Amino acid sequence: MKTIKKITGMMILAAVFTLTSVTPGLAGAVGGRQYNTYRLYGNSYNNFGVTFRGGEIARVYVNGDGSTDLDLYIYDQYGRLIVYDNDYSDSCFVKWFPIYTGTFTIQVVNRGGYCNIYRISTN
Repeated sequence: MKTIKKITGMMILAAVFTLTSVTPGLAGAVGGRQYNTYRLYGNSYNNFGVTFRGGEIARVYVNGDGSTDLDLYIYDQYGRLIVYDNDYSDSCFVKWFPIYTGTFTIQVVNRGGYCNIYRISTN
């Protein structure tokens, strides 16, 4: 089951990268796509500030190693929750349409008691 989930996660990630490279109107992060791998210990969270352009679709994708449940939350500069994915997996995807250019807080939460190594990408 974990193998199927990993393959599905990688296919979604490849599709996001393909869409953002072929269609410039989908590129929402100032400075272009961002991608990195992080370690998130059990029952903790990571916050990232990313500036997205107003008037363009913003996307954030998280894919964990399968060990715990990860949730993804996006907050605007005033601390208001914009969009989230809090299902019972460690694969998260959100998109929204910022009406203004601003810095949004991306919060990844590890709901499990074990460390999860995850990849995160933005468009």
